[in-house]
Amino acid sequence: MSPITAALESNDLVLEILRSAPSFKIFSSLSQVCKRFQHVAKANEASILGDIAARVLPKEALDLFDKQRPSTMSFFELARYRQHVGDHKRESWDVRHKADPRKGWLSKVEIGFILEDEKFVDSLLARVVNAMKDVATTSTKVEIRRALYTFLMLISQFRFVGIHEFVPRDDDDDDIVLRFAWKVSREQFLKELRPYSEDNGLGLFKWVYDYTYAASLDTRLIFDVLGLEKHLVECAWWFKPVEMLRAPNPLGQVSDLVDNSLKRFWLVNMFDSSKVEFRKSYDRDAPDSVEEMFPFACNKTWRRAKQETRDKYLDELEKLRRGGESGFNDNYNPRLFRKLSFPVYAGAGKYERRDILTIGKNGWKALSRAEKGLIEEFETDDWLAGFTVSDAEAMLDSDGY
Repeated sequence: MSPITAALESNDLVLEILRSAPSFKIFSSLSQVCKRFQHVAKANEASILGDIAARVLPKEALDLFDKQRPSTMSFFELARYRQHVGDHKRESWDVRHKADPRKGWLSKVEIGFILEDEKFVDSLLARVVNAMKDVATTSTKVEIRRALYTFLMLISQFRFVGIHEFVPRDDDDDDIVLRFAWKVSREQFLKELRPYSEDNGLGLFKWVYDYTYAASLDTRLIFDVLGLEKHLVECAWWFKPVEMLRAPNPLGQVSDLVDNSLKRFWLVNMFDSSKVEFRKSYDRDAPDSVEEMFPFACNKTWRRAKQETRDKYLDELEKLRRGGESGFNDNYNPRLFRKLSFPVYAGAGKYERRDILTIGKNGWKALSRAEKGLIEEFETDDWLAGFTVSDAEAMLDSDGY
Protein backbone atom coordinates (compact mmCIF):
# COMPACT_ATOMS: atom_id res chain seq x y z
CA MET A 1 0.00 0.00 0.00
CA SER A 2 1.45 3.36 -1.01
CA PRO A 3 1.92 6.12 1.59
CA ILE A 4 -0.75 8.21 -0.14
CA THR A 5 -3.27 5.37 -0.07
CA ALA A 6 -2.46 4.63 3.56
CA ALA A 7 -2.93 8.28 4.41
CA LEU A 8 -6.31 8.40 2.71
CA GLU A 9 -7.33 5.32 4.66
CA SER A 10 -6.97 7.42 7.80
CA ASN A 11 -10.25 8.91 8.93
CA ASP A 12 -8.32 11.65 10.71
CA LEU A 13 -6.89 12.92 7.42
CA VAL A 14 -10.28 12.78 5.71
CA LEU A 15 -11.78 14.68 8.63
CA GLU A 16 -9.07 17.33 8.36
CA ILE A 17 -9.73 17.74 4.63
CA LEU A 18 -13.45 18.17 5.26
CA ARG A 19 -12.88 20.66 8.09
CA SER A 20 -10.66 22.80 5.85
CA ALA A 21 -13.34 23.22 3.18
CA PRO A 22 -13.49 26.95 2.27
CA SER A 23 -17.29 26.98 2.00
CA PHE A 24 -20.39 24.96 2.87
CA LYS A 25 -20.93 24.19 -0.80
CA ILE A 26 -17.45 22.72 -1.22
CA PHE A 27 -17.89 20.69 1.97
CA SER A 28 -21.09 19.26 0.49
CA SER A 29 -19.23 18.30 -2.69
CA LEU A 30 -16.30 16.77 -0.81
CA SER A 31 -18.61 14.67 1.33
CA GLN A 32 -19.79 12.89 -1.84
CA VAL A 33 -16.32 12.03 -3.19
CA CYS A 34 -16.48 8.42 -1.99
CA LYS A 35 -18.09 6.24 0.66
CA ARG A 36 -15.31 6.92 3.17
CA PHE A 37 -15.68 10.70 2.80
CA GLN A 38 -19.44 10.32 3.01
CA HIS A 39 -19.19 8.23 6.19
CA VAL A 40 -16.75 10.61 7.92
CA ALA A 41 -18.80 13.66 6.87
CA LYS A 42 -22.03 12.19 8.21
CA ALA A 43 -20.48 11.08 11.50
CA ASN A 44 -18.88 14.48 12.15
CA GLU A 45 -21.23 16.81 10.29
CA ALA A 46 -22.19 19.11 13.18
CA SER A 47 -18.61 19.73 14.32
CA ILE A 48 -17.38 20.22 10.73
CA LEU A 49 -20.15 22.71 9.94
CA GLY A 50 -19.39 24.54 13.17
CA ASP A 51 -15.72 24.84 12.24
CA ILE A 52 -16.50 26.09 8.73
CA ALA A 53 -19.05 28.58 10.07
CA ALA A 54 -16.54 30.00 12.56
CA ARG A 55 -14.03 30.43 9.75
CA VAL A 56 -16.14 31.82 6.88
CA LEU A 57 -18.92 33.73 8.64
CA PRO A 58 -18.52 37.01 10.54
CA LYS A 59 -18.63 36.68 14.32
CA GLU A 60 -21.68 38.95 14.37
CA ALA A 61 -23.62 36.46 12.23
CA LEU A 62 -23.04 33.67 14.74
CA ASP A 63 -23.84 35.98 17.66
CA LEU A 64 -27.15 36.91 16.02
CA PHE A 65 -28.00 33.24 15.52
CA ASP A 66 -27.15 32.39 19.13
CA LYS A 67 -29.40 35.24 20.25
CA GLN A 68 -32.34 33.62 18.44
CA ARG A 69 -31.95 30.18 19.96
CA PRO A 70 -35.01 28.88 21.85
CA SER A 71 -32.82 28.76 24.95
CA THR A 72 -32.33 32.53 24.70
CA MET A 73 -35.56 34.01 23.36
CA SER A 74 -39.11 33.15 24.34
CA PHE A 75 -41.71 32.17 21.77
CA PHE A 76 -43.10 35.73 21.59
CA GLU A 77 -39.70 37.46 21.59
CA LEU A 78 -38.51 35.39 18.65
CA ALA A 79 -41.84 35.90 16.84
CA ARG A 80 -41.61 39.66 17.28
CA TYR A 81 -38.02 39.76 16.03
CA ARG A 82 -38.81 37.60 13.00
CA GLN A 83 -41.76 39.84 12.19
CA HIS A 84 -39.46 42.86 12.19
CA VAL A 85 -37.13 41.25 9.67
CA GLY A 86 -40.01 40.09 7.48
CA ASP A 87 -39.85 36.37 8.27
CA HIS A 88 -42.86 34.87 10.03
CA LYS A 89 -42.02 31.23 9.28
CA ARG A 90 -39.12 30.40 11.59
CA GLU A 91 -40.15 27.95 14.28
CA SER A 92 -38.56 26.32 17.31
CA TRP A 93 -35.81 24.28 15.65
CA ASP A 94 -34.60 22.66 18.85
CA VAL A 95 -37.86 20.68 18.93
CA ARG A 96 -38.58 20.21 15.23
CA HIS A 97 -35.06 19.75 13.92
CA LYS A 98 -33.05 18.52 16.92
CA ALA A 99 -30.41 21.23 16.86
CA ASP A 100 -27.04 20.21 18.25
CA PRO A 101 -26.76 21.68 21.78
CA ARG A 102 -22.96 21.45 21.90
CA LYS A 103 -21.17 24.79 21.69
CA GLY A 104 -19.59 25.39 18.30
CA TRP A 105 -21.48 22.51 16.64
CA LEU A 106 -24.16 23.30 14.07
CA SER A 107 -26.68 21.19 12.18
CA LYS A 108 -27.59 21.68 8.52
CA VAL A 109 -30.87 23.27 9.55
CA GLU A 110 -29.07 25.76 11.77
CA ILE A 111 -26.65 26.64 8.97
CA GLY A 112 -29.70 27.22 6.77
CA PHE A 113 -31.13 29.70 9.27
CA ILE A 114 -27.78 31.53 9.54
CA LEU A 115 -27.59 31.81 5.74
CA GLU A 116 -31.16 33.15 5.66
CA ASP A 117 -30.12 35.95 7.99
CA GLU A 118 -27.01 36.55 5.88
CA LYS A 119 -29.21 36.89 2.79
CA PHE A 120 -31.32 39.52 4.57
CA VAL A 121 -28.20 41.42 5.68
CA ASP A 122 -26.87 41.28 2.11
CA SER A 123 -30.12 42.82 0.82
CA LEU A 124 -29.76 45.71 3.29
CA LEU A 125 -26.07 46.03 2.44
CA ALA A 126 -26.95 46.40 -1.25
CA ARG A 127 -29.40 49.20 -0.40
CA VAL A 128 -26.80 51.05 1.66
CA VAL A 129 -24.13 50.69 -1.03
CA ASN A 130 -26.52 51.78 -3.78
CA ALA A 131 -27.46 54.87 -1.76
CA MET A 132 -23.82 55.91 -1.44
CA LYS A 133 -22.41 58.47 -3.84
CA ASP A 134 -18.96 56.89 -3.88
CA VAL A 135 -18.04 53.34 -4.82
CA ALA A 136 -17.81 51.26 -1.63
CA THR A 137 -14.48 49.59 -1.00
CA THR A 138 -14.22 46.06 0.35
CA SER A 139 -13.24 47.32 3.80
CA THR A 140 -16.19 49.72 3.82
CA LYS A 141 -18.57 46.87 2.99
CA VAL A 142 -17.14 44.86 5.88
CA GLU A 143 -17.81 47.81 8.23
CA ILE A 144 -21.36 48.24 6.94
CA ARG A 145 -22.07 44.52 7.22
CA ARG A 146 -20.87 44.50 10.83
CA ALA A 147 -23.05 47.54 11.59
CA LEU A 148 -26.09 45.83 10.04
CA TYR A 149 -25.63 42.64 12.08
CA THR A 150 -25.20 44.80 15.18
CA PHE A 151 -28.41 46.68 14.37
CA LEU A 152 -30.30 43.38 14.05
CA MET A 153 -28.94 42.37 17.45
CA LEU A 154 -30.19 45.67 18.85
CA ILE A 155 -33.64 45.02 17.37
CA SER A 156 -33.78 41.69 19.20
CA GLN A 157 -33.41 43.18 22.70
CA PHE A 158 -37.14 43.58 23.45
CA ARG A 159 -38.15 41.49 26.49
CA PHE A 160 -41.64 40.01 26.73
CA VAL A 161 -43.46 41.28 29.83
CA GLY A 162 -46.91 39.74 29.49
CA ILE A 163 -50.28 39.59 27.76
CA HIS A 164 -52.45 42.59 28.53
CA GLU A 165 -55.65 41.65 30.41
CA PHE A 166 -55.20 37.95 29.65
CA VAL A 167 -53.11 36.27 32.32
CA PRO A 168 -49.98 37.33 34.22
CA ARG A 169 -46.87 35.51 33.14
CA ASP A 170 -45.73 32.77 35.46
CA ASP A 171 -42.00 33.29 35.82
CA ASP A 172 -41.50 29.53 36.06
CA ASP A 173 -43.69 28.36 33.21
CA ASP A 174 -44.03 29.47 29.59
CA ASP A 175 -47.05 27.24 28.95
CA ILE A 176 -49.45 30.19 29.08
CA VAL A 177 -47.68 31.64 26.06
CA LEU A 178 -48.02 28.42 24.13
CA ARG A 179 -51.64 27.89 25.19
CA PHE A 180 -52.52 31.37 24.00
CA ALA A 181 -50.68 30.87 20.72
CA TRP A 182 -52.54 27.64 20.01
CA LYS A 183 -55.90 29.41 20.36
CA VAL A 184 -55.31 31.97 17.63
CA SER A 185 -54.64 31.71 13.93
CA ARG A 186 -51.26 32.77 12.50
CA GLU A 187 -52.92 35.85 10.94
CA GLN A 188 -54.54 36.87 14.22
CA PHE A 189 -51.32 36.22 16.12
CA LEU A 190 -49.28 38.46 13.81
CA LYS A 191 -51.99 41.12 13.88
CA GLU A 192 -52.02 41.17 17.67
CA LEU A 193 -48.22 41.20 17.91
CA ARG A 194 -48.33 44.99 17.93
CA PRO A 195 -46.93 46.36 21.20
CA TYR A 196 -49.43 47.36 23.86
CA SER A 197 -49.56 51.01 24.95
CA GLU A 198 -51.51 52.24 27.95
CA ASP A 199 -52.11 55.49 26.09
CA ASN A 200 -53.41 54.17 22.80
CA GLY A 201 -54.46 50.63 23.73
CA LEU A 202 -52.70 49.05 20.75
CA GLY A 203 -51.93 45.35 20.77
CA LEU A 204 -52.13 42.62 23.37
CA PHE A 205 -48.52 42.23 24.43
CA LYS A 206 -46.38 44.29 26.78
CA TRP A 207 -42.64 44.68 26.20
CA VAL A 208 -39.63 46.31 27.83
CA TYR A 209 -36.45 47.19 25.96
CA ASP A 210 -33.17 45.98 27.45
CA TYR A 211 -30.41 48.52 26.74
CA THR A 212 -27.63 46.31 28.14
CA TYR A 213 -26.29 45.39 24.70
CA ALA A 214 -26.60 48.97 23.40
CA ALA A 215 -24.56 50.25 26.35
CA SER A 216 -21.82 47.65 25.78
CA LEU A 217 -20.92 48.69 22.22
CA ASP A 218 -17.70 50.56 21.51
CA THR A 219 -17.91 54.16 20.35
CA ARG A 220 -16.96 53.53 16.73
CA LEU A 221 -19.55 50.78 16.30
CA ILE A 222 -22.24 52.99 17.84
CA PHE A 223 -21.68 55.62 15.17
CA ASP A 224 -21.41 52.97 12.45
CA VAL A 225 -24.93 51.89 13.38
CA LEU A 226 -26.18 55.49 13.53
CA GLY A 227 -24.68 56.08 10.09
CA LEU A 228 -27.03 53.47 8.61
CA GLU A 229 -30.10 55.70 9.01
CA LYS A 230 -29.31 58.00 6.12
CA HIS A 231 -29.13 55.05 3.73
CA LEU A 232 -32.00 52.94 5.11
CA VAL A 233 -34.60 55.66 5.61
CA GLU A 234 -36.31 54.69 2.34
CA CYS A 235 -36.81 51.17 3.75
CA ALA A 236 -38.73 52.37 6.80
CA TRP A 237 -42.13 51.61 5.27
CA TRP A 238 -41.39 47.85 5.31
CA PHE A 239 -38.39 47.62 7.67
CA LYS A 240 -40.01 49.27 10.69
CA PRO A 241 -37.01 49.08 13.09
CA VAL A 242 -35.37 51.89 11.11
CA GLU A 243 -37.62 54.06 13.31
CA MET A 244 -35.13 53.39 16.11
CA LEU A 245 -32.49 55.22 14.06
CA ARG A 246 -34.45 58.09 12.54
CA ALA A 247 -36.44 61.16 13.59
CA PRO A 248 -40.01 59.90 13.99
CA ASN A 249 -42.90 61.49 12.16
CA PRO A 250 -44.99 63.24 14.86
CA LEU A 251 -48.13 62.57 12.82
CA GLY A 252 -47.34 58.90 12.32
CA GLN A 253 -48.42 55.96 14.45
CA VAL A 254 -46.84 55.95 17.89
CA SER A 255 -44.75 52.83 18.49
CA ASP A 256 -42.33 51.47 21.05
CA LEU A 257 -39.69 51.41 18.31
CA VAL A 258 -39.80 55.20 18.33
CA ASP A 259 -40.08 55.36 22.10
CA ASN A 260 -36.87 53.31 22.42
CA SER A 261 -34.81 55.45 20.08
CA LEU A 262 -31.24 54.18 20.12
CA LYS A 263 -30.00 57.58 19.06
CA ARG A 264 -31.59 59.29 21.99
CA PHE A 265 -30.26 56.59 24.33
CA TRP A 266 -26.68 56.95 23.13
CA LEU A 267 -26.85 60.73 23.15
CA VAL A 268 -27.62 60.97 26.88
CA ASN A 269 -25.50 57.96 27.87
CA MET A 270 -22.36 58.79 25.86
CA PHE A 271 -20.98 61.04 28.60
CA ASP A 272 -22.11 63.29 31.46
CA SER A 273 -23.09 66.42 29.55
CA SER A 274 -23.07 68.50 32.75
CA LYS A 275 -19.30 67.99 32.96
CA VAL A 276 -18.44 68.72 29.33
CA GLU A 277 -17.53 72.14 27.95
CA PHE A 278 -19.89 73.01 25.11
CA ARG A 279 -18.57 76.48 24.32
CA LYS A 280 -17.07 77.27 20.94
CA SER A 281 -13.47 76.22 20.50
CA TYR A 282 -10.77 78.52 19.13
CA ASP A 283 -8.63 75.57 18.08
CA ARG A 284 -8.77 75.49 14.28
CA ASP A 285 -8.05 71.75 14.30
CA ALA A 286 -10.95 71.02 16.66
CA PRO A 287 -14.69 71.05 15.95
CA ASP A 288 -16.47 74.30 16.83
CA SER A 289 -18.31 72.59 19.67
CA VAL A 290 -18.86 69.15 21.17
CA GLU A 291 -22.24 68.97 19.43
CA GLU A 292 -20.49 69.06 16.07
CA MET A 293 -18.59 65.88 16.87
CA PHE A 294 -21.71 63.71 16.70
CA PRO A 295 -22.66 64.10 13.02
CA PHE A 296 -18.97 64.06 12.04
CA ALA A 297 -18.48 60.80 13.94
CA CYS A 298 -21.08 58.98 11.84
CA ASN A 299 -19.30 56.85 9.28
CA LYS A 300 -18.21 59.61 6.91
CA THR A 301 -16.49 57.03 4.74
CA TRP A 302 -19.98 56.31 3.47
CA ARG A 303 -20.66 60.05 3.01
CA ARG A 304 -17.72 61.42 1.03
CA ALA A 305 -15.52 62.69 3.85
CA LYS A 306 -11.99 61.87 4.89
CA GLN A 307 -11.66 58.89 7.22
CA GLU A 308 -8.92 60.61 9.21
CA THR A 309 -11.33 63.46 10.02
CA ARG A 310 -13.85 61.01 11.39
CA ASP A 311 -11.17 59.15 13.35
CA LYS A 312 -10.15 62.38 15.07
CA TYR A 313 -13.68 63.08 16.28
CA LEU A 314 -14.21 59.48 17.35
CA ASP A 315 -11.05 59.68 19.44
CA GLU A 316 -12.32 62.85 21.12
CA LEU A 317 -15.69 61.27 21.90
CA GLU A 318 -13.99 58.15 23.21
CA LYS A 319 -11.96 60.28 25.63
CA LEU A 320 -15.13 61.96 26.89
CA ARG A 321 -16.92 58.62 27.18
CA ARG A 322 -14.12 56.86 29.05
CA GLY A 323 -12.84 59.87 30.98
CA GLY A 324 -12.90 59.80 34.76
CA GLU A 325 -14.74 63.11 35.02
CA SER A 326 -17.22 62.85 32.14
CA GLY A 327 -17.59 59.09 31.67
CA PHE A 328 -20.27 56.87 33.20
CA ASN A 329 -19.57 53.62 35.03
CA ASP A 330 -20.97 50.70 32.98
CA ASN A 331 -21.62 53.13 30.09
CA TYR A 332 -25.04 54.35 31.20
CA ASN A 333 -26.49 57.40 32.93
CA PRO A 334 -27.69 56.21 36.38
CA ARG A 335 -29.94 59.24 36.81
CA LEU A 336 -32.02 58.29 33.75
CA PHE A 337 -31.55 54.52 33.50
CA ARG A 338 -31.53 51.69 36.01
CA LYS A 339 -30.64 48.03 36.37
CA LEU A 340 -33.78 45.96 36.94
CA SER A 341 -34.02 42.35 38.10
CA PHE A 342 -36.15 40.76 35.40
CA PRO A 343 -37.24 37.17 34.64
CA VAL A 344 -35.35 36.39 31.42
CA TYR A 345 -36.28 33.32 29.38
CA ALA A 346 -33.72 30.54 29.82
CA GLY A 347 -35.24 27.81 27.63
CA ALA A 348 -37.39 24.75 28.32
CA GLY A 349 -40.20 26.94 29.62
CA LYS A 350 -38.06 28.32 32.44
CA TYR A 351 -37.10 31.86 33.44
CA GLU A 352 -34.10 33.14 35.39
CA ARG A 353 -33.88 36.53 37.08
CA ARG A 354 -31.14 38.66 35.57
CA ASP A 355 -30.31 42.36 35.55
CA ILE A 356 -31.47 44.26 32.49
CA LEU A 357 -30.90 47.96 31.73
CA THR A 358 -34.11 49.95 31.34
CA ILE A 359 -35.35 53.52 31.44
CA GLY A 360 -35.73 54.81 34.98
CA LYS A 361 -38.93 55.50 36.88
CA ASN A 362 -39.22 59.11 35.69
CA GLY A 363 -38.06 58.25 32.19
CA TRP A 364 -37.24 61.13 29.91
CA LYS A 365 -38.87 63.58 32.33
CA ALA A 366 -35.66 63.49 34.38
CA LEU A 367 -33.48 65.05 31.68
CA SER A 368 -31.15 67.76 32.91
CA ARG A 369 -30.98 71.16 31.28
CA ALA A 370 -27.74 70.22 29.53
CA GLU A 371 -29.24 66.96 28.22
CA LYS A 372 -32.36 68.71 26.97
CA GLY A 373 -30.18 71.25 25.24
CA LEU A 374 -28.10 68.54 23.60
CA ILE A 375 -31.21 66.76 22.30
CA GLU A 376 -32.75 70.02 21.09
CA GLU A 377 -29.52 70.75 19.22
CA PHE A 378 -30.27 67.82 16.94
CA GLU A 379 -34.06 67.97 16.66
CA THR A 380 -33.91 68.81 12.96
CA ASP A 381 -30.73 66.90 12.14
CA ASP A 382 -31.21 63.90 9.86
CA TRP A 383 -28.95 61.62 11.88
CA LEU A 384 -30.64 62.04 15.26
CA ALA A 385 -34.21 61.34 16.36
CA GLY A 386 -35.69 64.49 17.82
CA PHE A 387 -39.31 63.78 18.69
CA THR A 388 -40.20 61.56 21.62
CA VAL A 389 -43.43 59.60 21.82
CA SER A 390 -44.78 62.12 24.32
CA ASP A 391 -44.02 64.91 21.82
CA ALA A 392 -45.89 63.06 19.09
CA GLU A 393 -48.90 62.36 21.27
CA ALA A 394 -49.05 66.00 22.38
CA MET A 395 -49.11 67.13 18.77
CA LEU A 396 -51.76 64.60 17.83
CA ASP A 397 -53.95 65.83 20.71
CA SER A 398 -53.48 69.52 19.91
CA ASP A 399 -56.02 71.63 18.06
CA GLY A 400 -53.72 71.95 15.08
CA TYR A 401 -53.84 68.25 14.15
